[in-house]
Amino acid sequence: TDRKVEEEKRERIIERVTDAIVEVDEDWTFSLVNQQAERLYDMDASSLIGRNFWDVLPEVADEEFADEYRSVMETREPASFTEYYAGLDRWFEINAYPDGSGGIALYFVDVTERRQREDELERSNALLSTLFDTLPVGVLAEDTERNVLAINERMVELFDLSGTPAAFEGADCRELADQISEAFDDSEQFRDRITELVDAREPTTNERISLRDGRTVQRSHRPLSFPSGQGNLWVYQDITAQ
Repeated sequence: TDRKVEEEKRERIIERVTDAIVEVDEDWTFSLVNQQAERLYDMDASSLIGRNFWDVLPEVADEEFADEYRSVMETREPASFTEYYAGLDRWFEINAYPDGSGGIALYFVDVTERRQREDELERSNALLSTLFDTLPVGVLAEDTERNVLAINERMVELFDLSGTPAAFEGADCRELADQISEAFDDSEQFRDRITELVDAREPTTNERISLRDGRTVQRSHRPLSFPSGQGNLWVYQDITAQ
């Protein structure tokens, strides 16, 4: 009686969770299927319990995540992975655990929308990165701590900096400004103006500054807003020819 009460309690808990849950015994026979799993497989639990997992879902045997299932069954080590299931055209986060009966329990979470957002973000980042790297002007972005968030090749070339753009990521922008300032006619004014713009957080466009080697550059500044704080965007363009 106590065991029956505990089993009924467990089943009620399982039905309340939002994940699809499936349990199979050591012979790959369905022993438990909750309502979410019924919707996932588009089958009633009554038509699944007691049947062989691979007989019911032969198409799954060829999917990459089927090897993960078999590995958990054989090694008795849990595994977590995200896989695409072509049969449903959905992405699932799957957690597989060995259970005490010798079988395994599978927990499915539909992460298709999250995966789509991640893919869109990855494409956007790839596009922005390409644009950033190919701009004909020098660009420097600072994070909330005034460290280099990103810098492009043109910025490195413009001030003859030693190193690749990647080498400057995370560098202190104050120290970098000190280094760059030596190239300008008025080094102190160059540094002071940067501090003034950062403190004021006012956008500025096309300020002209003279360099000691006879060149002239235009500087523009835009304050940036991040969820964690505020940053800065600097754009420098060589206008000597103009």
